[in-house]
Amino acid sequence: GRRMRARRAMSLLKGVIFDMDGTLTLPHQIDFKRMRQRVGIATGDILAAIRQMPEKQREEAMSAIDDEERRGLADLKLQPGVDELLASLSDQGMRCALVTRNSQVAVDLFLARVPVAAGVLNPIMTRDSCHVKPDPQTFKYICDGWGLHPSETIVIGDSFADDIQAGQKAGCHTCLITNESNLHLASRSGYSVADLRELPSIFQRLGQESPIKH
Repeated sequence: GRRMRARRAMSLLKGVIFDMDGTLTLPHQIDFKRMRQRVGIATGDILAAIRQMPEKQREEAMSAIDDEERRGLADLKLQPGVDELLASLSDQGMRCALVTRNSQVAVDLFLARVPVAAGVLNPIMTRDSCHVKPDPQTFKYICDGWGLHPSETIVIGDSFADDIQAGQKAGCHTCLITNESNLHLASRSGYSVADLRELPSIFQRLGQESPIKH
């Protein structure tokens, strides 16, 4: 009856939260192995580890990370269909956000390459924002700002830990953008696609389903 209809209405997709690197851009452009070697952090959350360093060491490490990101994004390669996808979502009145662990400088490079994005992606959250992935509060913060329930949104990214797990913990739908490195994790995401141009069919299905698919 009414409760079922209310839950169904609640689940209609109204917001899309995108990752940037490897999601809206092609994967493997930043050399994360060399980045880790330069800052001396072999495994784990590199930003969290750097935050624990003494100030001078922390500044040097962040400078190395900025340098590696600039190198990787100097000739930024986009995922096919990114312009069309963002323009289409905007035309439909869909809320769209960008959440990256990258810097504002890197985001500005992306926005310069995809002119439609600046008018569509709001908010844009970087590693200098009040919440940083993989903290699920990052996604809850966006949902609160939009006035949406997390179940009315979907997190789209290529990192299982930073995007999919964190999105699931926040209560959002999730979609993994697959590549050869993360394909084995596709079954643990609510949805998965290899190509951004497959996303409209996922969005359409979400407009017709009610329970969250984890």
